[in-house]
Amino acid sequence: MKYYNFGLLFIFLILPLLCFGQLKPVIEFDKKTLDFGTIKYQPNLEIKIKFYFKNTGSAPLVIQNVNTSCMCTVPYWTKKPISVGTRDYISVVFKVKERIGIVRKTFFVNTNCSEKEVVLHIKGIID
Repeated sequence: MKYYNFGLLFIFLILPLLCFGQLKPVIEFDKKTLDFGTIKYQPNLEIKIKFYFKNTGSAPLVIQNVNTSCMCTVPYWTKKPISVGTRDYISVVFKVKERIGIVRKTFFVNTNCSEKEVVLHIKGIID
């Protein structure tokens, strides 16, 4: 009877604590730097880029915020939790305006993962 009680204690109290302590979302990007190449300048040009990722962890992933290095880039992402094993993307619109030459922009993705912030980059040339 004593062994039986210890088994129940392990199954109902200790095992869930061990399992739930392991639940973590993990964000894995296909690429963290995207090169859009050389693009001919045009007035009101907007370049749209998508950073694809997958939640490879064991809990839902939440993208809390995406900050940019300048006001010429606008990020879009889902506000809903991303299920385990699901692929999604962060879309970025770069508004060229009067910028000609080499372009390098940085994005800071804040999530509920143990790696709280992921840094992404776009680069290219406006000719």
